[in-house]
Amino acid sequence: MALETGFWSNGPQYYRENLSATCLMVFEGMAGLFSSEEIARTVKGGPRWRNVDMEVKAFLRLRPEFVLLTYAASAVGRGNRPYSALVSSGYLQAGGKWRLSFHQQTPVNSGGAAPGSTA
Repeated sequence: MALETGFWSNGPQYYRENLSATCLMVFEGMAGLFSSEEIARTVKGGPRWRNVDMEVKAFLRLRPEFVLLTYAASAVGRGNRPYSALVSSGYLQAGGKWRLSFHQQTPVNSGGAAPGSTA
């Protein structure tokens, strides 16, 4: 969860350090296979999300080197906009480090754009 939390609050360098070379991303307005650099460039600087709350729904180790995490998230974004989503992330372990290789968010309200989107 510490790695996952970092994607909500840290800047582009965190993404570069913790994403797989390519990552499958599924957001409203952003879906497909992207390089870590393409994804890092979508992250805007400055205050991002605050009051982030995550409730784990499921954790599944599909293989020793690949895990899936599903959780409900809520946060407050720029302009004090609330955001809630159901989220799934897949992490691949390579070279002794876990890296995000899959991430999907389904908003459950219309309070704001998803992290990583260009809105």
